[in-house]
Amino acid sequence: MTFTSWSRSCSASPDTRVALAAVFAVLGSLASRSEDLQSNTGPIMGVIMVATFAGMFATGTLLTVASYVPVVSSVAMPVRMLGGEVPMWEPVVSLAVTAVTAYLLVRLGERVYQRAVLQGGTALTWRQALRLEV
Repeated sequence: MTFTSWSRSCSASPDTRVALAAVFAVLGSLASRSEDLQSNTGPIMGVIMVATFAGMFATGTLLTVASYVPVVSSVAMPVRMLGGEVPMWEPVVSLAVTAVTAYLLVRLGERVYQRAVLQGGTALTWRQALRLEV
């Protein structure tokens, strides 16, 4: 299953799709070979799947908190909205938090991608990619 089909099947908001795309762009820029890409994306896919299931099966306070956490909120907030009365401001705040997170992840992705392109040839570690000096 590709990222695009996965994000559509989760009915993710555009903000969530941008945030996830930024995460995968960062991971792709850190890999110099396709083997590196698989080892980079595996742990992140696990985290995303756990977050998605947590959003689907959470109840009570955990569901309320999950509805504000980016990526998880794309599953948790609709569950809350279908399950009962949710004030209109809560989905708006949830989308705003996800939009801010998506923006920050795109900025981080830009920074890491620039360093990875300038590095060339070898795979970068997170520490190397996030260094302040180029």
